[in-house]
Amino acid sequence: MTLDQILIFATIAQTGSLGAAAKKLNRTQPTLSVALKKLEGELGLLLFSRKEYRVSLTPAGLGLLKKAEILLNQAEEFANLGKYLASGYETEVQVTFDPLIPMQPILLVLKSFEQRYCHTQFTLVSQYLSGGGDKLAREEVDLAFIIWPVNHQAFDHLKVSELTMQVVVGKQFPLKNPNRIFSLAEMKDQAQIVIRDSSIEPKPEQFNTIKGGRQWFVTDAQTKKEIIIAGMGWGSLPTHFIQNELTCGDLIKIEVEGLPTGEPIGVFLSKKRGRPLGLVAQEIWNQFEKATL
Repeated sequence: MTLDQILIFATIAQTGSLGAAAKKLNRTQPTLSVALKKLEGELGLLLFSRKEYRVSLTPAGLGLLKKAEILLNQAEEFANLGKYLASGYETEVQVTFDPLIPMQPILLVLKSFEQRYCHTQFTLVSQYLSGGGDKLAREEVDLAFIIWPVNHQAFDHLKVSELTMQVVVGKQFPLKNPNRIFSLAEMKDQAQIVIRDSSIEPKPEQFNTIKGGRQWFVTDAQTKKEIIIAGMGWGSLPTHFIQNELTCGDLIKIEVEGLPTGEPIGVFLSKKRGRPLGLVAQEIWNQFEKATL
């Protein structure tokens, strides 16, 4: 049994006659007739009734037609994927991102690539702080959207956007006066809520933290926000992530001595220097590079 025999069977069923099927497939009627009889012999079934002028499916033929159409569709998908891969396009592009980054502008670009390269699977992996750089260094991902780029010669970076961080507290937090600057000594005894670095080798000190102060560690920004809203601690969060809570008063901005707040922080697209990217990943890089020129 061959795929060509199945194609002939399905085409005869869909067109309603050997003549129409022969015309559609650009074959002769005797060729199709021989192939059909051979298929019926291999199956031990009659697929068509020959009693009428137009061939009609037998119950067995009707049942097999649905399977035949599925097989032919899968074969077409298989062939299309083969041509796609032969052109050099990768089967998967893996991208890591820091969830603190404003994602909508980035997703708009990635969406256009997902639609254009439907045979390439896109995998997005969230990694906080230096975790994205670690995955890039170990070549576990192709590209990384990170907040603080690694400052060494192993990576290329494109600045694609900015964000701002705000030091905030909840309404029930004891130190919540927005009109004064709190000292490090005052804040040291209050629990600072800190997102744990996703890196397998995190730095001993993280950005915007007080050395030697009380710290509660969480693994995601949403949990950090909820804890701060509950008045159980304080910490820095991206402005875009807490805008609604700032507007309704659930969170209050404060200033802490020596900790920057409200200053622009760069968001970077990074790739490992010297490691060739696949065609799709390279086009993503090129698209962001054009936007930054």
